[in-house]
Amino acid sequence: MKRCLFILIISLPGILGIQCKKDSGTTDPGGPLTEQEKQAIIQTYGTIAVSADSLLKRDDPVAAWQSMLATYRAASNVENAWVSNDALYVKFKKSGTVSWYVGPGVNTPPYGRPATILPKGMNKSGVAHSTSGVTTVCLINQLDRDETRNSYAGYFSSLKRAFEQSGFTVTTKNGGQADVNFFKTGLKQFGVIFLIAHGEYQADGGGITWVNTGEELVGTDDQNLGQLLLRFESDFNAQRISIGVHKETRGGQERTVSYYKISNLFIESSYAVNDFPNSLIYLSTCQSMKDANREMAKTFVRKGAGGVIGWNEKHSIGPHTGNLLFDLMLCGKKLFSAIQALPRESKSENYQGVPADLTYYPNAAGELRLVEDRRATFALVRPLKDSTYTTRNLTLQGSVIADSIRDGILEVNGVATTLTILGDHKSFSQPIVLKNGPNTIHISSCATLPGGTRAVADTTITVTGNFSPLDLWTELRWNTDASDVDFHLLPPGSSFPASFWTTTDCYYGNRTPSWGGFLDVDDQNGKGPEHITIPTVTSQGVYRLFLHYYATHGAGATSAYVTVSVRSGPNVEFGPFAISRAATRGGDIWEICTITYPAGTITPVKVKTSSAALDKPGAFNDKDTSRKKR
Repeated sequence: MKRCLFILIISLPGILGIQCKKDSGTTDPGGPLTEQEKQAIIQTYGTIAVSADSLLKRDDPVAAWQSMLATYRAASNVENAWVSNDALYVKFKKSGTVSWYVGPGVNTPPYGRPATILPKGMNKSGVAHSTSGVTTVCLINQLDRDETRNSYAGYFSSLKRAFEQSGFTVTTKNGGQADVNFFKTGLKQFGVIFLIAHGEYQADGGGITWVNTGEELVGTDDQNLGQLLLRFESDFNAQRISIGVHKETRGGQERTVSYYKISNLFIESSYAVNDFPNSLIYLSTCQSMKDANREMAKTFVRKGAGGVIGWNEKHSIGPHTGNLLFDLMLCGKKLFSAIQALPRESKSENYQGVPADLTYYPNAAGELRLVEDRRATFALVRPLKDSTYTTRNLTLQGSVIADSIRDGILEVNGVATTLTILGDHKSFSQPIVLKNGPNTIHISSCATLPGGTRAVADTTITVTGNFSPLDLWTELRWNTDASDVDFHLLPPGSSFPASFWTTTDCYYGNRTPSWGGFLDVDDQNGKGPEHITIPTVTSQGVYRLFLHYYATHGAGATSAYVTVSVRSGPNVEFGPFAISRAATRGGDIWEICTITYPAGTITPVKVKTSSAALDKPGAFNDKDTSRKKR
């Protein structure tokens, strides 16, 4: 999901070394603009937008905007222009600030829960409620028209069924249905709100949090600003409404799209105290909980909300996390416990080197529930809590003390996969690899109790591995079922592509090469994990790690994730890598990284090659059973 879905932007003047002329967003406009001033600003915006829109579609728009700052600042009626954290801002004299920004990518992790199906007749017992006294839910997908984000519709389809079968009334607002007027008057109807949208944090002016509406401006750039000034001049000048521009894919083509965006100041002016009595609001927008200000969250709480959940920085994981979070709450978890039960990767993300964390406000919101408390328990057969094991490769085995397990997530040392549930729908069995020393194993699952109610089974245990540290441990995961992605590791002295699919390569056809590598399993049915390990490195030099999309089995494109650790050191994570496969020949190959010994240095590579271009036709033929048993 090369992007994320909600965007962040810090509008601190002077960040990245840029000097601002003066305060870049809080200048008192000094009253309404004259008609002459409006026309001058509209004309200037139109001229700048032609350039800024074009540069937004480049591979590195930030650098391109940087090179144009002097030109933008020198334009008539511009008070200042600056670049801040992947965004370009232009502040007009006596008026507002518009922005162009590079959004984060989409991330669909290789674990999660399928569509939620509950027994008919289940009753709710919730605390979140609306002003009408009816338990109502609103699922808002501002990015419904962006083809790179089609997965969001699946999250909402699943959650809609889950909420409705728990007794809630659900309204979905897609794209333009979530217009400015809806954000101004319609939000207070709902006791639970899940918002997927682009968003940004403007650091000047005491901290302003912006959220895109789904209302698109469809004219030329100068017409768009003219329309904004005609409808919302005072709101624009007062930082309540503005225009945000970003990239979307429509009809298979990248294009720039302009939306109205609203700030926490807009929410403050639009709603009264107690318009959101005890409501629970999830903002899947970047930087909605940025720094101590948390202005959007505090605004909703001042209007009566019981709790606001969001992210402090730019991220790509939010829609997927929201789906898991509400599913856990509909199984009986309170907010605090539901967040605790999430995999580490779902509540903390290092996006482009900046940590992003899921959080909520105020602290008391952690006690909020959607349904009554319900619990199920696991009976683990192996491994056992607080035990010590002298072998690295174990099979996790156990069952749930309930009628059945619907789905589950297994997390070993912070790396999560989908729990493999057996045919009796109560038991699970899955290979795992331990590291030397302490290992943390976390299992969570939605179970069905007698009578048809749902509950969460959730447990964390620690076991100890007593053996020499692996010189190399790697793990491959991907996010589609019924698909086949392969791991490859080439030793020092080999070359790519000449050594691929040979007795030099550690891969499905040569799992234990003579130089000491070991591939544990060839997962041909989706998601992994697969591991390549080296217990003891005997050949010093550079090892090259690859992945290859061998067969889709109808699953289509997928995204792969790789984790690497040297000598039981910290996990180094790579991905997601977007991969696809041609209908007649091979799929994408990514070189992930190199690992150099004796130092054990991990160096990112992240270079893609289409295997259809390589001169090894037999290696790509799904029917070639001599190469791979199906």
